[in-house]
Amino acid sequence: MKKSLVYLLATVISFVFVGCGGASGVDVKSVGDSNADSTQIKLPQRYSVEEFKTINLVTQFEGDASTKEIIDLLETDIMKVKKFAQYARHFGDKASLRDEMHREDSGAEIGTSMIAKKPDYVLAVKVNKTKTTQKLSDTKELVMFTIEVKYQINRERDKKNISSGVIKSSAKRYKLYSEKWNDRLRRSFYYQSKGHGFNGTEAQDDEDAYRQASRRASTTLTYRVGNSFPAGGMISLWREASGTHQIKIDSGINQGVMDNQYLVIYTQDSGMDTPIALARVESLSEEGAILSLVKWKQDPFAQKIIKSLQASGYKDATVKDFYAVAIAMPDPR
Repeated sequence: MKKSLVYLLATVISFVFVGCGGASGVDVKSVGDSNADSTQIKLPQRYSVEEFKTINLVTQFEGDASTKEIIDLLETDIMKVKKFAQYARHFGDKASLRDEMHREDSGAEIGTSMIAKKPDYVLAVKVNKTKTTQKLSDTKELVMFTIEVKYQINRERDKKNISSGVIKSSAKRYKLYSEKWNDRLRRSFYYQSKGHGFNGTEAQDDEDAYRQASRRASTTLTYRVGNSFPAGGMISLWREASGTHQIKIDSGINQGVMDNQYLVIYTQDSGMDTPIALARVESLSEEGAILSLVKWKQDPFAQKIIKSLQASGYKDATVKDFYAVAIAMPDPR
């Protein structure tokens, strides 16, 4: 018992000293935000200052008559990302430009060379849908509805592929059967009693299932395309009062910045982009945004820049090149 008490006391004392030592080692004040405590302050995999603007994007959707509704949903969701000035080019029975200055061309087959504004990127998407049935037991059958979306994003100036992949989204439905015993034939028969397509509504149920799978596929595609072009901007103002920071950037809704989005603040140090802090969007306009500081990055390289920034009264942020880039886009819906 005494040994246990001694061990417990020693453990508590060690935690106290470790905690004090850790606190004394922090030179730069952190700004608390419980929602971002676990967020790492690091730059996204792909970002470019040249793309902290509206992107001219040509979208090409390929499918058939059965996937028309799915393609319309995909295109509409991509268009919700304000970062893109989108021009649509369809294969098959539908082709239109999603820009008012080109509405007179709606319905014509559009080639990239016919678009007045040269696109920055081309998004090509092919859509397929399948329905499969699997017997799970004598009384239960699984019906799986799958939407497959193959996509590729190519940079127009050099035709380089920057992102591609396959998205599969499914919706499950079940058919349930009741067992009925036939005395004359001395065997059981199974009749559908409820579930998918019961009572003559199978076509409508199919449509609802495909719609559910399509919504999931569309959200995933929008995330992937949006995150291929991280939103960001240059810092034009940084002020601090009583530990509260307001940071203004020269990009807003039209450049893809969104409400409550988290951005990493960074600058070049010895030729290397160095992240120094995490910030969050507090207010937005069409061409600008105000960020609030969430927390500083705690490493020697970042703290060197932070101390210099603080010593200048945050004026360095406006006379030197400081930027903020989004970690990821929030749910477009």
